Amino acid sequence: MSVRKKLVLSFIGINVALVLAAVLFFVLDRKTDGELFACSVLQNLHIYCPGCGFTRAVRALLRLDIISSLRYNASVLVAVLVILYYEWRFFLSALRADFGVFRKSKVYPAILLAVSILAVFAVRNVLLLGFGIDMIGDLKK
Repeated sequence: MSVRKKLVLSFIGINVALVLAAVLFFVLDRKTDGELFACSVLQNLHIYCPGCGFTRAVRALLRLDIISSLRYNASVLVAVLVILYYEWRFFLSALRADFGVFRKSKVYPAILLAVSILAVFAVRNVLLLGFGIDMIGDLKK
């Protein structure tokens, strides 16, 4: 089997697996009314963890409700851009039959994602603990 065929099959296989995982996630999440992936940090410590609101942000983004998505967790938009970047690099590798294109991908997008997740975490909890502002509304009394 040629390198190009291996890369194309890998690209298709990885994306099919991602789509199936996403569908399974949303089916299970819907059947449990959002409680399957309840955040133990939020429930026990009464602060937001770095990933709080991510599922709702993805749901809102799928409905094209960008404002709600940003309110739930702004780093989801960065995550989508990072995923698209690496998808594009892998797609180019498959087209050119050269995995070197993907290996030469920059690590900066992943670092940007990590920084955005930590920034959302910090801002959200500073507003909550310092000023009593609950951006998502899960902790309102």
